[in-house]
Amino acid sequence: MRTVFWDPPFFACGIVIRGPFEAYGFMNSRGGQNVCWPVVKGSQFAKAQLAMLAAMDGRLSIEDARACFGLALKEAQIT
Repeated sequence: MRTVFWDPPFFACGIVIRGPFEAYGFMNSRGGQNVCWPVVKGSQFAKAQLAMLAAMDGRLSIEDARACFGLALKEAQIT
């Protein structure tokens, strides 16, 4: 898996999310860190999960992964 970082990072729920690895962890954490993602997840969440894995794997550009994560945050109304 590749370690890649976004510029600029996302800030969500007081947490800095610098790349696909951190985004994937943020999206999938159970309690503690991720207290703001809604229990019911939308279609953008599913797309973003796959995009994070693909970006870490080198199958998707970091820019495309960032865009997918941004849409998932917007869909979930997370700031």
